[in-house]
Amino acid sequence: MTIQKTTQICYTAVNPARLDTIVRNLAPYARYQVTPEFREAAIFCRDALQREGFETEILSYPSQKGVRYQTAIPAPEWDCKAAWAELVNDGNRRIADYAANKNQVYEHSGAFSSEEPIELVLMDKGEDEAAYEGIDFRGKAVLLYHMHFSQVKWVFDKRGAVGFLACGKPEPGFEDIIYWAAIRDPEYFRLFAFQLSPNEGTRVRDFIKKRWADEGEPALVRIHADTNIGDGSFENVTALLRGETDEEILIVAHLCHPQNSCNDNLSGVAAGMEALRILKQLTERGALPPLKRSIRLLLVPEYLGSYAYVTQIGEERRRILAGLNLDMVGATQDDHNGPVTICEPPHAQRSFVTGLASVILRELKKDLSITSEYGTVPLWNALITEYRGGSDHGVWNDPLIGVPMPMVGQMPDKYYHSSGDKPETLDPFIHAKSTALAAAFAYSLANLSAEDIPVLQNEIAERLVNRIGDATNRALAGELDEEGFARTVRHYTEFYTGTADDYERFFSGDEAARVREGATAEKARLARLAALAARRAFGKEVSEPEPVCTEEKYQAVPKRNYLGQIYDIDDVVSEKEGGKERQDAYEKTAQAALWGSIEHQADYYIDGKRTIGEIVEAAVLECHGYGTHEALYEYIKLQEFLGLIEITGADETEGLS
Repeated sequence: MTIQKTTQICYTAVNPARLDTIVRNLAPYARYQVTPEFREAAIFCRDALQREGFETEILSYPSQKGVRYQTAIPAPEWDCKAAWAELVNDGNRRIADYAANKNQVYEHSGAFSSEEPIELVLMDKGEDEAAYEGIDFRGKAVLLYHMHFSQVKWVFDKRGAVGFLACGKPEPGFEDIIYWAAIRDPEYFRLFAFQLSPNEGTRVRDFIKKRWADEGEPALVRIHADTNIGDGSFENVTALLRGETDEEILIVAHLCHPQNSCNDNLSGVAAGMEALRILKQLTERGALPPLKRSIRLLLVPEYLGSYAYVTQIGEERRRILAGLNLDMVGATQDDHNGPVTICEPPHAQRSFVTGLASVILRELKKDLSITSEYGTVPLWNALITEYRGGSDHGVWNDPLIGVPMPMVGQMPDKYYHSSGDKPETLDPFIHAKSTALAAAFAYSLANLSAEDIPVLQNEIAERLVNRIGDATNRALAGELDEEGFARTVRHYTEFYTGTADDYERFFSGDEAARVREGATAEKARLARLAALAARRAFGKEVSEPEPVCTEEKYQAVPKRNYLGQIYDIDDVVSEKEGGKERQDAYEKTAQAALWGSIEHQADYYIDGKRTIGEIVEAAVLECHGYGTHEALYEYIKLQEFLGLIEITGADETEGLS
């Protein structure tokens, strides 16, 4: 059965009402990563998947001091049973209440309870301490008007304030929206913390001012925060649709985030659960042939769950051949939300899977025929994009883990990380399209045959020619000189020809040998196509460029001591004596010269085989020159100082010289 036919069968089988039901059942939970409510949401998903007949399990991992998963250090468990703030002088009006809107309480807000009300001091004069000279903050709450608590840490450290209420600046149409807020620094877990909408914040500010003007008295608040922070655990949910072999295709979606958070990312969770359901249904009734490889759904706390799972399964990760990350896949495409994007793996992870996603996407975009069989147009916006991080695919795409994984996402989204990300923001049509994409993608990989390869090769060839066409346009516009153009062409040619080697992993015996032989011919064909396409820029053959990084320090070979990209380098810095000073020096001299996810792109190339020069040149080319070789060199040297990598060979320098 063709990939295109499989896609149409999957799309017809998707039930949008089931997607909506899953989202609405999970939306009430405040699904912060290491919390009882995340655990409750995980149990809901496990039970729902068990009822569908899947092999399902909740995997639990400790979250306590000294525990880490690769470079990921979990936060302590936070349990908020109840929290509210009442404006006493305004008829005890409740201005924040966890029970009414869980976004109103900062994640990791500390405990506080007092029968006696405390003064609420207005801070609307900016962050400079001198602007609040003579004000007594000790034992009081503060209203942070249009500022973040990290800007005024002095009011808690030096002046004795015990907690705060905050509100951000309003955007037109978003005056009643509350954005996700959290206290990340354990030093401030002692503070109670509430987040108000811009409208509510302005009402409270005006009340405080009016009370001083009319009565010369302060505004009082009564605070109750029944919270606890300490050792705990976090969970992954796994469900398996078993095939004939123990090889697996992985679908990942993150279950975490505040209450609602429906596009980000209940849409991905629901799509993964529904994709698994329809594949079980379609294979059981014979609409699709039985699975050769198994398909596993993994629902995680974002990043953290993937790091923990990779750590747990160890070398068993080798049986996972590829995957798909579902992150924000269902919002309506109005003026608040952008297109659905399929983000390809980084170029260090050479795989054909983007070609497969592109074939499926093209089929799903055949919504309306306007002239003939080939004159079809989509009724939704979706496209393939270059690699960017920001979600769990950033872990799995590490070549040392070896699971090439596109991400399905959606940006921009104006309700991103806010109380406005409700079930009503989702569009059943868009959500069904993304679900069908996930199902067809996973099934096509699970049952990949040699007959599927030509259509995927054609897609890869088209992408290679288009990339070189983009570089040609940059050259013709004067953005690339001949040498820079030659390096760019070489980079794309190496990446796309390298994808031809990836098919062999899916076959064995004589069939693998035939696929390997075909890959050799395909690589030669792609190289010829690349050379032909490149000739347009300067009207001649592109010569082989000379290496850029020829200094001795670039000839050393670094080797990583971790899997996946670095989760949060600040965590590693805090554990290393002298780490903060070394990081500060790096940021002053190098980080301003880098852009986007280029540091993570460099991480992927650190494989114990490439030299520093090869690593930094590849990363800069992949990011279209948005970074310097010297800055990335300093990034690698910072990792060495922190003990994340070992460097052998020619490099004896200290960096930051």
